[in-house]
Amino acid sequence: VAVRNKDLTVRLVYGIILITERSELEISFKSLVMPLFARSVIPNAILIMVMCTESLGATSISPNNYVVTEMQKVPICFSAIGSLFADQQIEVTSRIIGYIQSINVKEGQRVKKGQLLAIVDDANVKGAILDIEAKVNQAKNALKDALLDRDRFKKLLSSGSTTENNFRKVQLVYDLAMDNLASANAGLEVAKSQRNYTHIVSPIDGNITEIFQQEGDMANPGMPITRIETVTKLELRTHIPERYISLVRPNDRVIFEVDALIQKVEGTVSRIVPSSLPGSHRYQVHITPNQLINGLPGMFGHVQFRIGSEEKIVIPADSLFKKNQLSGVDVYGKNGNKVFRWLRTGKTRGLGVDINAGLSVGDRISVSSEADKARFLALNRALSASDNEKLCQ
Repeated sequence: VAVRNKDLTVRLVYGIILITERSELEISFKSLVMPLFARSVIPNAILIMVMCTESLGATSISPNNYVVTEMQKVPICFSAIGSLFADQQIEVTSRIIGYIQSINVKEGQRVKKGQLLAIVDDANVKGAILDIEAKVNQAKNALKDALLDRDRFKKLLSSGSTTENNFRKVQLVYDLAMDNLASANAGLEVAKSQRNYTHIVSPIDGNITEIFQQEGDMANPGMPITRIETVTKLELRTHIPERYISLVRPNDRVIFEVDALIQKVEGTVSRIVPSSLPGSHRYQVHITPNQLINGLPGMFGHVQFRIGSEEKIVIPADSLFKKNQLSGVDVYGKNGNKVFRWLRTGKTRGLGVDINAGLSVGDRISVSSEADKARFLALNRALSASDNEKLCQ
């Protein structure tokens, strides 16, 4: 029976193979092969099926049509959120006591170093200057009188009309008058210098971010009048959990993105505050950009820290095909047939994407052109580069 039905059996099995692999028709396997089974051709059918499968798998594949998957060492990254801060913040105060006569700036205004910010009433300073000038005049008169006494006693001493002890006392009074005059002059210089502090000027270039006092308020040393922040040099400040603090070091390279600028920036960990925030067990980290950024203090950002590495299969994201809301690629099987393989993807790394399931090392992914193959090779070079911290994205 097998010999008589050999041609029929070969055709049926060959049709079953094509139907099963290509999924082009929905034909019941049972309805095709059960008549043969009833004629006791099971052993011959199985043998012929194996022979046909082996003959069909002899398709040749050019190496230019595929790329072979391999494990790549990729960084393990931790993401944190933070904000931009001015590297330099100064609260400007008055060095003298007095009413504020005028505020010459507004919040948000850009100021230059030495620009006038506020004027404080100098009535107290003028009163102090007049008082010390009077003391200077008194010291001058006392010195003049002491000088006359010293010259007179000096003549008396030379003529023998007075003793050495009397002349010594007069000389001491003269020296004391000289010291009092020097002290009064020094006090006068200090009082006059206070007039410079009635005009409060900016110590740096920056922006006025806050004004604490208004015209008519009493200015006192230690009480800020306004705050100035630099805008040319910004830093990102973030907080990381205690489980990662041992994995982050000063001078580590990181990548951060400022949401408002839609810009990825390379930065360096400048310092780590070795004290956690109360109740949160998180530590503050300061990151200095490696380039100037056109941002403003308070802007929100994300930063990626590299905390280790792992091995993953990574393929270009644009090599994936979408079918029925799922992603996959065409893979050549052992017999040379090209089949569609569903994939479970993971983290995106620049132009590549991690494959968590669906591919193994040595799988042959079909490529349609040299450009597609070049993208695979370029991604592999990027993954093997020493600065693949950039793949923490």
